[in-house]
Amino acid sequence: MSAERQGSRDPGIRAKISTGALLHFGSSVGVRLLGIITVAVLGRLLTPADFGIFAYAVFVSTLTDSCFYRHFHFSLVRLPQVTEKHLDTLFTLRLLTGLIIAGGIALSAKPVAVWVDSPELYAVLNWIAIAQIIGTFSSPRFMLLEKELRFAPAAFQVILVRTLTTCSAIALGFAWGNYWALVTGLVLMPIITLLHSHWVAPYRPRVSLVKWRAFLRFGLWVMSGNLFNFLSIRVDRLLLGPFAGIAAVGIYRMGVDIAELGTQQFAQPMERVIYPGLATKGQDKSSLMNAYLETQSVVIGVVLPMGLLTALSASEIIRIVAGPDWLAAAPVMWILAPLIALTTLEGGVKALIYINNAPEKIFFRNLLIFCVAMPLLIAGVTLGGFEGVIVASAAVKIFALILTLRLADKATNTSFFAPFLRAWRSFFAGACMVLAIALVISCGPSTTADTSVSAAAVFLAFKASLGISIYLAMHFILWAMSGCPNGIESLAVALLRRAKSRVLRPAAR
Repeated sequence: MSAERQGSRDPGIRAKISTGALLHFGSSVGVRLLGIITVAVLGRLLTPADFGIFAYAVFVSTLTDSCFYRHFHFSLVRLPQVTEKHLDTLFTLRLLTGLIIAGGIALSAKPVAVWVDSPELYAVLNWIAIAQIIGTFSSPRFMLLEKELRFAPAAFQVILVRTLTTCSAIALGFAWGNYWALVTGLVLMPIITLLHSHWVAPYRPRVSLVKWRAFLRFGLWVMSGNLFNFLSIRVDRLLLGPFAGIAAVGIYRMGVDIAELGTQQFAQPMERVIYPGLATKGQDKSSLMNAYLETQSVVIGVVLPMGLLTALSASEIIRIVAGPDWLAAAPVMWILAPLIALTTLEGGVKALIYINNAPEKIFFRNLLIFCVAMPLLIAGVTLGGFEGVIVASAAVKIFALILTLRLADKATNTSFFAPFLRAWRSFFAGACMVLAIALVISCGPSTTADTSVSAAAVFLAFKASLGISIYLAMHFILWAMSGCPNGIESLAVALLRRAKSRVLRPAAR
């Protein structure tokens, strides 16, 4: 029996992972829809400068979450057995980390506001500092649910947080008409998360550092790696402000955010379930390798067409979502959307390396990317301004993808091209989709600043329906011609059959 077939021997775990991915996918779709609504409303109420201020607030908030807190989740999931003392230690470490981070944000608020010539940032960053302290009191027991492959509470929490913050942002946008409408959501987010986490997984805070060794080595490597990775990916907008102005930062961030709409709604939920799912494979190298390659092929099969369609429909999406005043963000989407789609492969590689207990490899990888990214981005913004940052950011993403996959092929003893070879049908179908849309659109009208929203919606619907039809048709034709191997197509068929059986079961009763 081939390794490819062996990967499907554990239907229980695979079913939980698939269900978890679907739950997070559904919540992420809901979050993205709410995000579109937020941008559609506030993009017409606020200015690019308002979004530029918000971009810096998000930069700081996301930096602290992804770099200084997320490693606690990875550390907890990898532990073979978790006790109350582990939870107490995790809570204490988070609290100490939050206090240090809040102090650092408060001290740097004034210099940052002066550096980017935006006095409004001083008050904004101080409120972000307060939000950091609030967030540390969320229940550490809530993290154990995903270790047990119970993903529904986390998926619901994502929807709950985004729904409430979206409603507040829109209401305050009409009431205040400035950046505080957006920033307030960043303060409400940890409050809502705290209350929900204790409601689902109650925990009485206790200060203890008894189990600090269980988190120290692994956590420090992951935290340091995440820090350099975050800076490599997001320092572009930080550098853009002093050279091109706060409004340019807002336009650039709008382009990146919309470019991520199609891919991140799948990548983020997959990343939430990949690590716990692969962790169940333990030290079975053959099973782990096959599960990794199968997961990466599924990721490519879904995010690749989304990235390509986003790039091909950039003008229409911007016109519908944000309005004609934001069409300057279209070049960001043309170049970065497909690359953003492929960078979602990083989630599977990180999970693989963490399971092998080698977080230092991710750290050195991210450090190297940072050392390459900084001079590229500085040169890009200095020589080319707005357009230079786009090109430099694209180069950084390509370099990071190559380096990431090099780590994976060493960990699995496979070829560098193994994930791409496993997903060759997706790349061929994607090429056919791009060719078909390009040929048809070249003979028709294009979206301009004067194009109405209804006309842009028609153009977008046509491109999306044509592209998805071509992609799916080619995918299943190639799958059938290949003898129906195990892959994204077989997973889709299995999920459809399961859904059909659940629908028909009540009717049979």
